[in-house]
Amino acid sequence: MRAGFVTFGSFNHFQKLNERVFAAWAKILQGVPDSRLRLYGAPGAGSVVDRVYGFFETAGVAAERVDLFGPVPHEEYMRAYREVDIALDPFPYSGGVTTCESLWMGVPVIALAGTRGFARTSASMLGAAGLDELVVQDHAGYLAKAVQLAVDRARVCEYRRTLRSRVASSPLADIDRFVRNLEAAYLGIWQS
Repeated sequence: MRAGFVTFGSFNHFQKLNERVFAAWAKILQGVPDSRLRLYGAPGAGSVVDRVYGFFETAGVAAERVDLFGPVPHEEYMRAYREVDIALDPFPYSGGVTTCESLWMGVPVIALAGTRGFARTSASMLGAAGLDELVVQDHAGYLAKAVQLAVDRARVCEYRRTLRSRVASSPLADIDRFVRNLEAAYLGIWQS
């Protein structure tokens, strides 16, 4: 919102993105006038990029509202979070490391909790970080949550200011607890 408009983003592997995801993101952009979408990891220029821009155009979202970036060095990728206000988790293949990085960089992630493990990773991480309010159960909730958060600038600023410390003090970052639980699980397997 530092740019004067809301910027949504997804830094997930481009292979996780599909037409259902793009359709949802187009509806979110339509619901938040002047907002933009930044996608990282897009293949270079060519048919895939043209199809993505074409999809948004067909959905009624001008191509200039969607910024596609190819792979970049990790430092540049992490700096790019400064330009994103709200991260949109793809579905059904949710984020993993990307979700953690988004939260660490102060960017809230809207996640749709799926029914299988690969579709619940982000929801699980958000829950562990005490951010259940960012997890939704259906597509309508996903759209509504993204639009609601986009218009609540004070809330987005609060997330930006507090997410890193919230994650750092949560079970998501409690390495000692993780190791104890893993050791207990190994012991239980060995004893059975």
